[in-house]
Amino acid sequence: MTEPWLRPDWDLPDTVQSIVTTRDGGVSEAPYGALNVATHVADQPAHVAENRRRLETLAELPASPLWLQQVHGTRVLLADANSAREQQADAVYTRDRHCVLTIMTADCLPILLCSADGEEIAAVHAGWQGLAGNIINKAVARFSATKISAWLGPAIGPCHYEVDERVRSRFDSDFGFGPGKDRGHWMLDLFAVARRQLADAGVESIAGGGCCTYCDSRFYSYRRDGQTGRFATLIWRR
Repeated sequence: MTEPWLRPDWDLPDTVQSIVTTRDGGVSEAPYGALNVATHVADQPAHVAENRRRLETLAELPASPLWLQQVHGTRVLLADANSAREQQADAVYTRDRHCVLTIMTADCLPILLCSADGEEIAAVHAGWQGLAGNIINKAVARFSATKISAWLGPAIGPCHYEVDERVRSRFDSDFGFGPGKDRGHWMLDLFAVARRQLADAGVESIAGGGCCTYCDSRFYSYRRDGQTGRFATLIWRR
């Protein structure tokens, strides 16, 4: 079977691996076809369970992924091998070699973080609410290392992400906002906002970004399809 994931292109220590899944390689039926890994989108539970099993087996993960209940908040879970599954959080950090950190998205921005020595890793769910709430800074603050690299995964791009005043008012600057269809709407660049926030948090090495989930049919997109699945972005220590 062809690998149902892509390998992020960033400078990682040999002791750390990361992947991002696509829609291919699973058993879910329309509108979730095929590798939906989310249990909260009304897909058949047996299909989600099989998709997760396939991912764990094919990727030869050292442990079952640590699936979160993502609520567009800013809690950063400090995880280890004994952490309970399905905890409510939108970012997760660990030094444990037996934790596979996982973020599910379908337009929001998944961000992976790794220390230069590979001893510390994190995964962040950064939709507009997370970015407005400084979830990036809160995740970076968990690291004791000063040299950290980041990778920005697929997310809806500024070509299709139009937001209104309710969203715009939650941010403290116009950075990342371009003209929308009228004076009350803007096109939001999640990648640009995340890059600035990462830089402000002291992250010097930032890769990825620019892959639009709305434009790229390999990925799930809520804005494009409405009822749909979720793909996963994972990082773990070997």
